[in-house]
Amino acid sequence: MTAEEGEHKQQWWKLFVDGSSTLQGSEAGVILEMPQGDKIQYALRFSFDASNNEAEYEALLAGGRLAQTAGAKYLRAYSDSQLVVNQVNGDYEAKGEKMIQYLNLIRTLCQKFEKFELQRVPRSNNEEADQLAKLASSLTTVQNRKITLLTQDRSGIEDPANEILVNTSKPCWKDVIEAYLTRVTPSRQKRSQDNTDKSNPLHNDKRRVI
Repeated sequence: MTAEEGEHKQQWWKLFVDGSSTLQGSEAGVILEMPQGDKIQYALRFSFDASNNEAEYEALLAGGRLAQTAGAKYLRAYSDSQLVVNQVNGDYEAKGEKMIQYLNLIRTLCQKFEKFELQRVPRSNNEEADQLAKLASSLTTVQNRKITLLTQDRSGIEDPANEILVNTSKPCWKDVIEAYLTRVTPSRQKRSQDNTDKSNPLHNDKRRVI
């Protein structure tokens, strides 16, 4: 088997994250790209105070948990945060209680994947996630149905379960995940969602997202 064939067989997912802290509050943008190219996008607003570095970690945590929920086994994550990427990869030492706690949460999450990679990308290559983060800080609703607006009331340190509330109507990221898992297109999934098996764990709780 060639390296390219092995790469295809492993079905790598891609995750782009960006977090920021502004005068309007703290927010994050997350994009999860499935192996066949479909994307899940969401803008995440934090209802708690977070520094810029903490928001970057929160974005990575939220994205990683989303990927885990979706069934990803091989995940490549991309962030433009030099500090977060180098701490997770062991090139920088985490200093301060919160940074150490966030790093431990990420390392625990990484172990849930068969393979996990985190790479730093220039901000210019992460503009889509950056725009989602900006969107979260400025809107209460999102008209674009490809984007789900979420609210997180407590930090990942305070609440490792991280209950996140959906602030927009369907179709949202759950529909895209289910479409991928059942090998149907999102449009077909939407038409048939009323007949979806209620035993599906993604339908059991409408408010707990991650």
